[in-house]
Amino acid sequence: FGLGQMYIYRQDTENAAACFEKVLKAQPGNYETMKILSSLYANSDNEDKRKVAVSHLKKVTEQFPEDVEAWIEYAQILEQTDINESLKSYSTATSILRDKIGADVPPEILNNVGSLYYRLNKYEE
Repeated sequence: FGLGQMYIYRQDTENAAACFEKVLKAQPGNYETMKILSSLYANSDNEDKRKVAVSHLKKVTEQFPEDVEAWIEYAQILEQTDINESLKSYSTATSILRDKIGADVPPEILNNVGSLYYRLNKYEE
């Protein structure tokens, strides 16, 4: 796990991902590893890796439904493939921020939500 973090620090995402994949093989339900791998894969040009990122983030949000960072990242990666599911995830994230954390919703999230409604031609939302 530590070696993977060192690779991330050095911006060597390929070796970092390989390290975290090994950790996940040994500990399949490791929450932190799934989050880190998802972050690494979310920005990949490889469609299969992005699908793995979606799968891991779905598991993370199911295991830890109050992890607002996971919900936001899940929503962001779904923007390209499933707009409605992305909107639901953003809604969950904003609810957690407002109701459980007592924080304001960042304008970037509101902008993303507005953009998704625009893409769906739902201008009144």
